[in-house]
Amino acid sequence: MKKSTLKTPTHFSEKFFTNDCFCNKRALSIYINDLMREKDLRGPDVYKDAGISKANWSNYISEKNNPSPENARRLVVGLKCSPEEATLLLSYCGMTFTKGNVYDECLLHCLENHVAKMTDVTIFINNYLSQAA
Repeated sequence: MKKSTLKTPTHFSEKFFTNDCFCNKRALSIYINDLMREKDLRGPDVYKDAGISKANWSNYISEKNNPSPENARRLVVGLKCSPEEATLLLSYCGMTFTKGNVYDECLLHCLENHVAKMTDVTIFINNYLSQAA
């Protein structure tokens, strides 16, 4: 039997940030729960406002799946994140806002202005794109 060459994490931070992909499911789940507690949010309110399915929500909270880039951005709306909170949440997903990306810049604008539902964010983005055309 071949012995594993993987180093077992010994420090909390190594355990917290060690995984085999860009998404840190554990850190994401902890951060989502922290935000919900701080903002007195309930799960159903978050996933409904974010426009993601209950199944996907459950998978993110239970650390089973990584959110897609679209769903990660939806989560920041459902969790009523500030731009700083959203940046941190996306970093746990292995993502970032892209400067010059119209969608990301519109989303940041909506977060700064406390737009609380993904449907409203989508309307804002569609209106912006129709005016820019």
